[in-house]
Amino acid sequence: MTEPYVPAPGERPIPSAGNFFKAAFLVAAMLASFFAVQYGAEAIEELAPDSQLATASKWLLVAAAGVWSCMLLTGMGILAHDAVHRVLFRTPFWNELGGGLLSALAMLPFYANRQFHLTHHSHAHQPGLDPENEMHDHSFVYAATVGSVLALYVQYRTLFGNFARLGDPRYAARAVKDLLLLFAAALFYFVLVPALGMSLTLTVVPMLLSLLPVFAWRALSDHYGVPATERAANRQDVLEADPDAWERDAGKRPREVTGGRAYQPLAGMAVEPRELPRGAPQVSLAVARRSQGCVRGDAPT
Repeated sequence: MTEPYVPAPGERPIPSAGNFFKAAFLVAAMLASFFAVQYGAEAIEELAPDSQLATASKWLLVAAAGVWSCMLLTGMGILAHDAVHRVLFRTPFWNELGGGLLSALAMLPFYANRQFHLTHHSHAHQPGLDPENEMHDHSFVYAATVGSVLALYVQYRTLFGNFARLGDPRYAARAVKDLLLLFAAALFYFVLVPALGMSLTLTVVPMLLSLLPVFAWRALSDHYGVPATERAANRQDVLEADPDAWERDAGKRPREVTGGRAYQPLAGMAVEPRELPRGAPQVSLAVARRSQGCVRGDAPT
C-alpha cells in the first residue's frame, strides 16, 4: 500500500484558467437570465396586456428567473469559497480580487467571510466556538427560515468589527477592501443592469429576494444536523482568523489527497492512502493522520 504524499500549499495544482472560465460563465449566465426574463415579461404583456392570466404568468416567470439567478449566485459563492482557501487562482492577489468580486456579487463581504469561514474550520461543530452555530444550532424550520438571515448578519457584524479596529492596518485593509468590492457589486447591479435596458424590478430585485431562502437550503445541506464535537481548549476569535497562518500551518493538519488536490477532513477522520506518481516524496501515515486545528496567526493580509 502506497503512503500518501501531502503537497505543500505552493505545490497544489490549481486550474486557474478553468476556474476563470467558470466564473465568467456564471456571470454571463446571470446576465443572460436577466435578458431572458426581461424579454419574456415584455412579450407576455404585449400578447395579452389586460389579462389576469398573463399578469400571473409574467410574475411567475419573474419569480422562477429570480430563483434561477440566485442559484447562479450560489455557484459564484462556491468559487469565492475556493478563493477563501486560496485555491481558485495561483496567487493570493488574484484569489482575493476574483474571489472578492464573486463574493460581493453574492452579497457577502469577502474578507469578513474569510475570517468567519476559517474560524469555522478551526472549530467545526464545537459548541460556542463554531461561528456557524448561530445559523445551524436550531430547529430545522428555524434554520431553514431565519438561519440565513443570522448568517448574513454575522458576516456583516464581522465587517463592522473590522471597521472598529481601523487603528490596526490589517483590519483597516480588510474593511476598506470589502467596502470597495461591495460598491463594485452595487454598480454592477444598480447601474450596469439598468444601463443595458433591463428593469431592476424584473431582474435584480427578485434575485435578491430569493437569496436568503436559496442560501438557507444550500447551507443546510452542508452542516445541519451534524453532531457537536469536543470543544478545543484554545478559542480563536473570528476577527483573529488569518489566511497566511492557515497556509503556513497546513502541514500540521491532516489532508486527503485525491486527484492531485488536497482536502482537509474533519479532526479525527482517517486519511486513506492513494496511489501517487512515481518518485513523489512520501510522508508517514502517522503524520498524515495527525489531527490538529488551525493555529492562530498574526501575519498581515
